[in-house]
Amino acid sequence: VTKEEVTSSWEANLRVKESRALSNVGSIIEAAAILERSFPRTRNSEQQRQPHDHATLESLMLLGNLHTMSGRVSDAVTEYKFALLKNPYALEAVERLAKLGCDESTILALVDVGMKRLAKERFSLSQNQSTDGGNEPLLPIDGTLREYALAHSTLHRNQLTSSLQHFTQLSSQFPHHPYLLLQKAHVQQELGHILASEQNYQHVRALDSHWMEGMDKYAHLLFQLRMSRKNAFMLQQGGFIHYQYSGHGGRDKMENDSVTCGVEDELGQLAADLLDIDDKKPEPWVCLSLYHLARDDHDKSIAFVDKAISINQQHSYAHYLRGSILLASQRPDHAVVSFFRANDLQRDIPSYEGLVESYLAADKFKEAICTAKEAISSAPRDARAITLVGLALSQAPASQQNGEGKERAKRALKRALALDPGAPRPLFALVDLHASEGSFDTC
Repeated sequence: VTKEEVTSSWEANLRVKESRALSNVGSIIEAAAILERSFPRTRNSEQQRQPHDHATLESLMLLGNLHTMSGRVSDAVTEYKFALLKNPYALEAVERLAKLGCDESTILALVDVGMKRLAKERFSLSQNQSTDGGNEPLLPIDGTLREYALAHSTLHRNQLTSSLQHFTQLSSQFPHHPYLLLQKAHVQQELGHILASEQNYQHVRALDSHWMEGMDKYAHLLFQLRMSRKNAFMLQQGGFIHYQYSGHGGRDKMENDSVTCGVEDELGQLAADLLDIDDKKPEPWVCLSLYHLARDDHDKSIAFVDKAISINQQHSYAHYLRGSILLASQRPDHAVVSFFRANDLQRDIPSYEGLVESYLAADKFKEAICTAKEAISSAPRDARAITLVGLALSQAPASQQNGEGKERAKRALKRALALDPGAPRPLFALVDLHASEGSFDTC
């Protein structure tokens, strides 16, 4: 079968199937090359690039996904834009563009052009191919589409509060839509609204007991929730607490194991349910990894998360969890690699947190400070990002900061507390900083 420019719709479908088959066996470059040769881009009368006449929404989305996996981000953005122009209701294209950094104005402009093209086609069809376009109806951008674009663009710019408002609005229109509830739960989890997030995860599972996507994040939430209960117990016993966002760090064995048996039971049941649904997805293995992490079995935990990554190397949370386990196992140099990969796949604050913590554990203070500043540029109003700068500056040697590091760290931590007064991490870091200087009255 030749791999030249297609001339008919049936040939186009054949090329797409061939490309998808190659993609499924891991031949990403070859799969993309088939589509590029089969659907070469053309130019219109204004010399602007446009998709091939026989390019379909499926071929455009597939080529965009292949370019994303091979690191050709600008080419991927172009394909997703073409997909949105082809079909303005292609919600997956909206989400992918937002993830790759397109702002909502660009996305909404593409949707508007697509709507006008769609309206023109419908008008032409209803008028039996009439060329008179004087009374062409224009389909306005649907309010739901606007909310959806805003929800994802703010989410991927780490404007979590705004994103939650948009997803809440969408879920009020579609109260039983699992995907919207799942996205809402994810954002609530990032914001620390653990109980509300758990309720939405449970709602998703009640609506569809075979739902798989995002259940690894639900497992992480269960881990967080039970750790917070254990922290409360440890405070009652006069012990210490872990105030990190994730499950970084070891957990002391306690005689009363009743505090942690809940997380083991729930995670174990969730892992079993997901494995019964589909053991060819990464989510069940991530859940199983968290189950063994709850039991302090790092060897099994790392083995199961490696299994998840082998199934889907693009699964950002699996790389993040692997980094967390390696950091907890006192292997910060190896953890950096996993956190970096997670951050490359999805630039979010948790992956930046893991990177900064790993660099600090490896005594790479310059890298920690640079990464913390990068986190702030990604999310300038996020207290967690500002906290990272304070932590990095507070632990870096004075010789690397002209003697001003401690004061800058205090200012950063105070700013983080001003943005989120209930955040424990900057509070404890500020207390530790004052205590190290002997300023016990300030503590």
